Amino acid sequence: MPEMGSHIGTLVKPHGYKGEMLLKGKPEILQKLTEGIPLFIDIDGQRVPFFIEEVHNDVPAEKVIIKFEFIDSGEAAGRYVACDVFSDPAVSHQPREVVRLSDYRGFRCTDRSSGAELTVTDYIESPENPLLVLDYQGKEILLPANADYILEVSKEARTIDAEFPEGLLE
Repeated sequence: MPEMGSHIGTLVKPHGYKGEMLLKGKPEILQKLTEGIPLFIDIDGQRVPFFIEEVHNDVPAEKVIIKFEFIDSGEAAGRYVACDVFSDPAVSHQPREVVRLSDYRGFRCTDRSSGAELTVTDYIESPENPLLVLDYQGKEILLPANADYILEVSKEARTIDAEFPEGLLE
């Protein structure tokens, strides 16, 4: 695997209509990409993490077909054309189990700041802003399902530790 934080390649164009993209880079790096590892897409100077959902390394030469979680249409994939892709500077490149938001139904979600405990009742899958639907004292709360708010997930204990945005429980 390439050194952490190194340049992987550039997203050249959408491939198909399900969110796949053509990633161009050095063959020796691209051939080592596997499902479940995080990569960072440079969007307007910000490196945004995306996990690889699928990768097809059988494309010849310096290209692979790659699909990231939450990018589910050709239109969504088109937004990332010409963006550079980098390896994750902070996370090990060990493959992780692909988890869907639907897997979190029934999990207990705890806000670290307030100590409030909520239950995940549903999810809203959206490429731009996936959400967990939480029950808080009979009230429906929507929590963005991203690393800014979800700090830790324990599949074994069926718990999610989160840092809720200010005012979410009001």
